[in-house]
Amino acid sequence: MKEGLISRIEAPRVERREGRILAGMRGRYSMKTAGEIPAQWKQFAPYIGKLEGKVGKAAYGVTAKQIPPDKFDYVSGVEVTDRERIPAPLMSLTLPAQKYLIFPHRDHLSKLKDTIMAIWGEWLPASNYKVATEEGVPGMVEYYGEDFDPVTGLGTMELWIPIE
Repeated sequence: MKEGLISRIEAPRVERREGRILAGMRGRYSMKTAGEIPAQWKQFAPYIGKLEGKVGKAAYGVTAKQIPPDKFDYVSGVEVTDRERIPAPLMSLTLPAQKYLIFPHRDHLSKLKDTIMAIWGEWLPASNYKVATEEGVPGMVEYYGEDFDPVTGLGTMELWIPIE
């Protein structure tokens, strides 16, 4: 693989993750408007501690649907036990059981875009992996671990790319 952004990312591990239900907030973006995603997280934040049936402290950013030619839906969410107790204006999203390439991101949150660009622009095209594209499979999952601090932008972060 060539040098470039790719030299700044760690090799992924391959893991199968069980399905989960997320409660969250959805927004529609383009590459030009993706900088507005942090505002969506700020809007969602007050709901996080008040959700019934919330599982753990991890959070998820999910590219849920690609809308050609250049738009995508993004869900900021947390895992919940069931979708029945999710209050409006939140929605539910089911992440199916899936095999993923899991890329750690150990830098500041502000550098996450660089890791995403390296994965999609360099690492994946040079690999032998095939991205899963079935209906209902996310385009990508951002995982923010229980130790992630949104104030400092540091803690456990991973990018999950669904594969066949």
